Amino acid sequence: MKRLMTAVLFLAATACTPDGGLALTADELTETTWRGNIEATTYGELQMDIVEVEPGWFEGELWYETVEGPTEGATSLTLLEGPLDDGVLVLDEVEMPYAGSLPSGWMWCTGQFEMTKDEYGLSGSWAAYDCGNDGTVELDAS
Repeated sequence: MKRLMTAVLFLAATACTPDGGLALTADELTETTWRGNIEATTYGELQMDIVEVEPGWFEGELWYETVEGPTEGATSLTLLEGPLDDGVLVLDEVEMPYAGSLPSGWMWCTGQFEMTKDEYGLSGSWAAYDCGNDGTVELDAS
């Protein structure tokens, strides 16, 4: 009986997403500020704050700063919204209330984040809506 209880507790403590990632909970998302990076056409640093506005639905803000390349130092602020479904967080950039100036030939892009929990924090992808620029995202709780 003790082995069965241990197995049940282990399974409950290691819930996974459909693609095998670690399941993410609403409490884990909203109790911290997420900081990390995105690697797409340019490499940048992110800071993300998220709140649950109704069960399973989240809104937040994302501060971005490019840290290398021709757009180094450029910053933007986007508003996010989207669901947490089966441990996968999908956030759409729905508005960009602030966008710093960029060099000639560059433009700001908005897109969608899809992230799951990993052993360090959140990781996943970002896909642009309007400029064909996709990338990877890694965020840690701070």
